[in-house]
Amino acid sequence: MGDFLQEIQDRIDAARESLAQAERDGDEYLASIRLGEIESLQRLEQENTGELPVMLDDVAPACS
Repeated sequence: MGDFLQEIQDRIDAARESLAQAERDGDEYLASIRLGEIESLQRLEQENTGELPVMLDDVAPACS
């Protein structure tokens, strides 16, 4: 994996961790921001790899 794609993956991981914390804290606004960030980063990753991203329902079913 190239540096660019690794950076995207690192940012996705960080956003998922922040999403989980926001859900634990009951912060719906931050959770929605993080979901949007994850979606954007996954699209960027897909555009650069051609692979399909993990569905958000698999990441945060409580926010769907």
